[in-house]
Amino acid sequence: MKPSRTIVVWAAVRNEALLLGRVLGDRRLAVLLALCALLLTLCAQLPQTYRVDIGLEDGLGSDLPLIADFNTAERDANGTFRWTAGASRLHLPGLGQRPIELTIQTFPINDEMALRGPQSFRILAGGRDLGGSQVRPRGGIYHLLIPAPPEPWADQQISIDSATLVPSGDQRTLGVNIAAITIQSAGGPVLPPLRSTLFWCGALAIAWATLRRIGYHPDAAQRMLLFIGPPLGLAAVLDPPRLAFGAQPMLIALGLALPLAIILSRTGRWLSAQARSDLPPAAWRALCLLAVGTFVLRYGGKIYPDSMPGDIGFHINRFADALRGTIFILSKNRGVDFPYPPALYLIIAPLFLLVERGVALQISAALFDALSPLLIYLIAMRSQLIRDWRFAVTAAGLYALCGAGFMPTWWNFSTHIFAQFTHLLLITSVVLIWPRLGVRRQASGVRLVLFAGLILLQSLVYLGHFGFWVNTSLLGGLGLLALALTAMRQQAGWRRLLLLGVAFGCAQLLALLFFYTGYTNLLIDQIGRAATGGLNELAGRAPVSSAILWRTLRDGLYAHIGLLPIPLAISGLLLGRGQTHARALMAGTLLLGLAFAILPFLSGSTLATRWLMFSIWAIAIGSAAYAERLWRSGRAGRLFTLIVGGYVLWISAAMWIGALAWRIRPPEPF
Repeated sequence: MKPSRTIVVWAAVRNEALLLGRVLGDRRLAVLLALCALLLTLCAQLPQTYRVDIGLEDGLGSDLPLIADFNTAERDANGTFRWTAGASRLHLPGLGQRPIELTIQTFPINDEMALRGPQSFRILAGGRDLGGSQVRPRGGIYHLLIPAPPEPWADQQISIDSATLVPSGDQRTLGVNIAAITIQSAGGPVLPPLRSTLFWCGALAIAWATLRRIGYHPDAAQRMLLFIGPPLGLAAVLDPPRLAFGAQPMLIALGLALPLAIILSRTGRWLSAQARSDLPPAAWRALCLLAVGTFVLRYGGKIYPDSMPGDIGFHINRFADALRGTIFILSKNRGVDFPYPPALYLIIAPLFLLVERGVALQISAALFDALSPLLIYLIAMRSQLIRDWRFAVTAAGLYALCGAGFMPTWWNFSTHIFAQFTHLLLITSVVLIWPRLGVRRQASGVRLVLFAGLILLQSLVYLGHFGFWVNTSLLGGLGLLALALTAMRQQAGWRRLLLLGVAFGCAQLLALLFFYTGYTNLLIDQIGRAATGGLNELAGRAPVSSAILWRTLRDGLYAHIGLLPIPLAISGLLLGRGQTHARALMAGTLLLGLAFAILPFLSGSTLATRWLMFSIWAIAIGSAAYAERLWRSGRAGRLFTLIVGGYVLWISAAMWIGALAWRIRPPEPF
């Protein structure tokens, strides 16, 4: 008698819990946790000098998330500042249990605020009133000694309290203007910041469990986690408050990534049972690590307090519209109205029953990005564009970790992320089923599944994002044209052409009938205006100079891909090997990307599809394919490959940290 499904599920949960308990009981983890606590304790003993530029929202030295309940940022001839709102707060975690010297700088104020505004302010910390001072109309510098927090687990919380005034012609409640705050503290011995230290140790424990669950040996997992020590210590020395703010988001992101690691581990065991020669255990472990790392970096970076918001508010509102039944959504990009397909919102709507809309959007986006490296690996190996699995993993890592992969996350291009994932899934499916498409005698059921699958995947792309509908339609049209020319010349390939062509036409027809025909009048009007007056007339904007376009393109390519992988990808495509259809897909993708990159220079308009992210899969695989050749060419080739890879990782890390901690916006090269 077979056990019931409920018993099987509970048995699996019990086994996972027992395995997790054994993993967490390893003495090597205890050593790691002790070293982490010791490192953060030692860093807390160092003297600190820390400056916060109040009113600087973006960039190094900015004030978020260190402040709360201030008015919006302002700037005058003296610099940036903010007005307090009566009881404004400064939050300084990560400094340890120590007294600090606080210096507050204020700017000159106008006559009305000097006459009718607050005449004094008071400083409170840890629930204690530390005294007050008179407001100086011409600006001033105030020095205060703030005692250590009263409880050993508490963070330093400082409040600036004053009376308020609503000035003439203003709607805000204004207190004292604050331009800068400087914190100084002597060295130890002091207790470390207990809350953030415990959170970081908890995150380390979950990271250990994740690595072990993926399949890494305890010694290998220990060595990998030891590499986290230097950057963690450096951050604890250079910017302890922001490191402390990151402890809880990292703990949450790793906690959500652990179930993903368990699912991938079980999938790996099933694949091993299938004896897949192109997916050795070491490759699967590396891919699982990439998937989990991608999820943690994407989601953990977005829930960091006051990280770069991007378009999350826009998508929350559009999500709400879709849930209320408003399917035909209209949006505006750079002055032009365009259709906004709702496929993502409808697919993740059940997730809204568990979490709020913003969380549902961010978790789903991180999950789509986390699964994408697995697809890149499949494309590279099954198409034989790359022979060595290590370089296929390199291609997957480049796709997941380069700046172009992070840009949609930081700008919160939620529907773009979904469409990019489904587009990549479509490319993977075409590569995998290509041999079956040419089989003459094939069961009707198999043929029907292939046909329906192609239609479904294309429909998800077309109804996921307007730009990807344009890009994928052009790529599909070019591919069918190339296939038709090949079939006429070689008298072969008609079966593939028929199946792919009919699937392409059906998917386009479905997208048009069920969605895009709702915008017929809009699209016809826009095409007519663009044909007569150009894209600038359509957008109602003046032409952009070529110098600005060139600088934006250059900065974007350097920031997102390090520029060098692009010529490497072209070399890998021209000089590499692999199946013809996969190379044709890569070539078509790169040509479309090049065409849309050139389009702004011809039109003088910034209207273009997001061609870089559309092309990034081809750049990643092509550059990794050429890196495989370079690696085998000798020491010089290996050194060059390592330099390029290290440079791409460096600029990607800089973008991730900048957008996370200081809201530095990545450039958009389109």
